[in-house]
Amino acid sequence: LQLNSEKLQYYLWPEKTFDKARKSLDTLISRLRTSLNKILTPYSSTHYLQLKKGILSLKNSQVDAKIFSKLYQEGMSHLKIDNHWQTSNSFYPAVQLWQGCFSKEIFHDDQSADYCERLQQDLADLATEWSGRLFEAGQNDDALHVLNKAWDICKTHQGVVGKLHGYY
Repeated sequence: LQLNSEKLQYYLWPEKTFDKARKSLDTLISRLRTSLNKILTPYSSTHYLQLKKGILSLKNSQVDAKIFSKLYQEGMSHLKIDNHWQTSNSFYPAVQLWQGCFSKEIFHDDQSADYCERLQQDLADLATEWSGRLFEAGQNDDALHVLNKAWDICKTHQGVVGKLHGYY
């Protein structure tokens, strides 16, 4: 995960001059590192949070959205060739991992919004496709769990609504 520090400064302090915003960002990063150091002991936050050449990076960590996308892709590949066991091995942890999109209030750019919408669409597609297989296998509770999780974020997705309506 990487953020351009100038863009971040603008989002956080649009009313400040560049120099004052930079000083505020440096102060914020210092406070964040201090807080992280308390949690990460005996490790240093500088191993994870780095600012180099104007790019603020989160290193040596895993981003759940990327893991979800990888599991989704793997599951869809298995689903296409009817590998039910492998499909479940990918989709089940993907659904368990899903906690919702990151806060849209933090990132106000189109790229972040598009990424969030793609993740939500992937969850809805996963629920629509996989729930059908789960219903066929008699795993109705699992199918409903997946569909309800998708419905919570995609109330107008035709596949999700149709599957739920068809069940009830």
